[in-house]
Amino acid sequence: MRRFLPLILLILLALVVPAASAEAVPGDIIDAGFDGCNAYVTFIMPYPPGDTSPQVVGPTNTVYVVVFDNGLVVDFYEVTGPAGDTFTVLHPITQLYDNEDFVFNLNYNSDDDGSDYYDYVLVNVPNSVAEGCMTQTGNCPYPLTGALGQGRVLVSTAVYYGPSYDTLTGIVLPVGTSWWIIGARDGFYKLFIACQANYVWVPAETLGSNFDVVWGGAPLPESGSASD
Repeated sequence: MRRFLPLILLILLALVVPAASAEAVPGDIIDAGFDGCNAYVTFIMPYPPGDTSPQVVGPTNTVYVVVFDNGLVVDFYEVTGPAGDTFTVLHPITQLYDNEDFVFNLNYNSDDDGSDYYDYVLVNVPNSVAEGCMTQTGNCPYPLTGALGQGRVLVSTAVYYGPSYDTLTGIVLPVGTSWWIIGARDGFYKLFIACQANYVWVPAETLGSNFDVVWGGAPLPESGSASD
């Protein structure tokens, strides 16, 4: 019987080896949650429909992060960038959510059909958190005093902790969103995101004038030149 022992041991070892976890691929949401009064979702940019070429840096694609609350669209964010790159989108918490949760839906369109998607994730936001954020927002001076203007994002842009490309945060501001500019230097604009959020910086060329009825295309401040 001894000659069968090694084979039995090998079988037992094979049974207890854990299965390898699935590796994230383009189109997958890899993280989501909330930090303070901002919910966030991190995903890998999918390839355009029909394009699955295994390139290190894929072709540029545009997707939408659609926010659903109880089956209804409450907001959406457009993100453009290379397939295979990782992006993080912030969604400010300014309301109570049914069942104390909502869904981030990563999609190729921004319609209200929640059944078509690349990926989706449920984010739990307790009412106690949402109520605290709503109180902070209510006490926030708005419109801001001393702001230099308001710019609209021309292309999805990375966010930086300071006016330098060495301070990348990994967060992206979606195209079409508008932000208060409170500082300008070294080719960057300093932005106000929310009362409870830290200030961030973006390259000045990624913002353009806001042509809404309030700002009417007012020119943005000079930002100087980016440091080498």
